[in-house]
Amino acid sequence: MLAIAVGGSALIATVTVFTGREVGVLASMAAGLIMVGSIAVEVVTLKQVPPGPTWVEGLYFGLGPVVFGLATSLWRAADRRHHVQTRHSSHMQTYGHLWCAMLRSTSSAFIDPPFRCR
Repeated sequence: MLAIAVGGSALIATVTVFTGREVGVLASMAAGLIMVGSIAVEVVTLKQVPPGPTWVEGLYFGLGPVVFGLATSLWRAADRRHHVQTRHSSHMQTYGHLWCAMLRSTSSAFIDPPFRCR
């Protein structure tokens, strides 16, 4: 169950992100939440000695929100890109250099600029 739920969601997220599909961001968000949920259920259901979660469970419980947060930031960046595309073209000329600078600083391969950066 653990391999299918956690490992399978992470595998689907990885494949969809690296193939450049838009659903990859949502799959990554789901994989992060599934990881956190599975660790929470594991800690609650297993009565471990010594009591409490192990350091490995703590590590993965912390990585889940990191995965979710990174995917959310990509999703928000793509949403901003869509918002910029729907604006008037004069805004594109005015703010185009800022957009290109942001893309260069984030080095995200999944965000296509609405115009060609020089």
